[in-house]
Amino acid sequence: MFYFSFNDSVITFEVHAKTKGWFGFGLSWNGGMPNSDIVLAWVDEAGEAHFKDCYATGNSLPTVDRIQNWHLIRGWETDDTTAFKFWRRLDTCDDAEDNIIDVGSNTFFTLTSGLDFVQLVYITRKGNQ
Repeated sequence: MFYFSFNDSVITFEVHAKTKGWFGFGLSWNGGMPNSDIVLAWVDEAGEAHFKDCYATGNSLPTVDRIQNWHLIRGWETDDTTAFKFWRRLDTCDDAEDNIIDVGSNTFFTLTSGLDFVQLVYITRKGNQ
């Protein structure tokens, strides 16, 4: 499941992935991995949530951002689901590693878990499509 809300300055996401352990969530302005803004999120064996703001320069392992602009609200795991709620400013002023989120444009949201890849949704001003 995937939820989001936004206002003039902030967008908040909640992602529930049918997986144990970790997932990656990315914003891509061209539908591909290069130049995307990525969150890596996982829950360790002790039940502690971990969260990293990353970016991709190509179809490769993402690099951790020098400035962590994604912010964890909470992360948890159930028997078969890993879930995280997090937020980011639409404009982080980090031109090197983040893009401005323009909710009115076709911004792609993707979810990766293990080796599976699912394109979830893209947002327009008219809502989910």
